[in-house]
Amino acid sequence: MDKTNKDDVVHPLYSVSMVEAIIKAGGKPKFTLYDNVNHDSWINAFNENPFNL
Repeated sequence: MDKTNKDDVVHPLYSVSMVEAIIKAGGKPKFTLYDNVNHDSWINAFNENPFNL
């Protein structure tokens, strides 16, 4: 899961809460919080490995 701290569509704390719930349920999510990026954090995520196909 990738998120940005500047998102003006979905507040970043909602994503942090979701990640915490996944961990509490036994999951091991990969979570990245990007600085100074708006709602389009997937651009950064797809440019990183292992997402870069």
